[in-house]
Amino acid sequence: MIDGKICSALSNVSSSSQTCYICGAKPSEMNKQSLILMKHLDQTALPFGLSPLHSWIRFMEFCLDSFNNYAEETRNLYLREYSWYNMPVTVHKVLFHRRDVIASCILPIGQLPEEAQEARNKDNRRYREFFTRKTSRIDTNTDLLNRLLISSDPFISSFRLIMKRKRNPIDPEVLKLHPAPAVNETESEISD
Repeated sequence: MIDGKICSALSNVSSSSQTCYICGAKPSEMNKQSLILMKHLDQTALPFGLSPLHSWIRFMEFCLDSFNNYAEETRNLYLREYSWYNMPVTVHKVLFHRRDVIASCILPIGQLPEEAQEARNKDNRRYREFFTRKTSRIDTNTDLLNRLLISSDPFISSFRLIMKRKRNPIDPEVLKLHPAPAVNETESEISD
């Protein structure tokens, strides 16, 4: 699973993060069920999945059929009650494309969390600012993804020098506050 902005950048449908990267629906089209159901799905975008952090899709791990019935009812209710409000992209993807995305996933939904990606946000900002060409979005994203691949490659990372931390000794007064636990002889014999 990857972030929606990266999905949009990699998608053949649109580069806008407000447009569905699966079918290309614009925000003004997302409430038009008959139009959405006729749109062609970008099969190459389905493996990108649905962002679990942003759409809270852990609830999709249960039976696909019951979820599909629930999502269809929810979609119809949303379209009936909130036709005046353009459907958000994340809600659109869950309500319209859930079956296709779930069927194309190698692992179950929710098994690949975004915590690792969220932890790299600082690296993403630094790499984008200092290590990418600013000539076009494509060049910038290409350089960014190449840098991320380099930094996450286990073989290349094994050559990185790991700095030893300089540790200060613990003050004796602090050690007096927390005495070492007493160990019984029977406990020490058991652990041997």
